[in-house]
Amino acid sequence: MFYRLPTDGQKEIAEVADGYNHFIKKLEDLFNNISQSSNKLRSVAETLRKDAEDTQINVIESTDNTTQISRTLDQVSSNVLVAAKNASDAATVSNEISKSSETIAHVIRGTQNDISQLAKNS
Repeated sequence: MFYRLPTDGQKEIAEVADGYNHFIKKLEDLFNNISQSSNKLRSVAETLRKDAEDTQINVIESTDNTTQISRTLDQVSSNVLVAAKNASDAATVSNEISKSSETIAHVIRGTQNDISQLAKNS
């Protein structure tokens, strides 16, 4: 594409040579543009490939983080259930103690009355 016809000589041949040279110049410009566009496309493709790899890595990391958060939330939920069960058990024990204390107080009052009666009768 670098060869050009000489444009000196007879007018008709010089005009044909000039037309040929002009055509070759247009072809050369076209090929240069295609080459530049190809280089730009290659650069864009490489950038897209790198971005896709980065995105894939980020997705994997996000998935790992989400899985870890899910596991942690499951543990927290389990701990909350255990705490709720313990609170329920404590409430049950508290109610039983309250009932027992009423019974004990009743027995103590009865015993005090019996002792008072025995003291009066003696």
